Amino acid sequence: MRKLMILPALALAAITAMAGAAAAGDDVRADAPHQRDRWMSVQQVTDMLTSQGYTVRDVEIDDGLFEIEARDRDGKWIEAKIHPVSGEVLHKKLDD
Repeated sequence: MRKLMILPALALAAITAMAGAAAAGDDVRADAPHQRDRWMSVQQVTDMLTSQGYTVRDVEIDDGLFEIEARDRDGKWIEAKIHPVSGEVLHKKLDD
């Protein structure tokens, strides 16, 4: 009987561990702080966004990412999170 209880617990632990590893691999921020020497400069981020039609008001570093406030091509204020190495826009929302 005891063996029957241990097997489901081990299976659940293995599934949880695999899911955690997969989630960590999907988090592009996981490696960003460790690649600090490869980060874009604030000026490079600003220039990149400006070339894409944004008017950048503020760039900060928060939680291993660049966090920007900018006006988009339509004149709406947005907040965005930018990967510091690739420059990829990871999240963007309207700034109220």
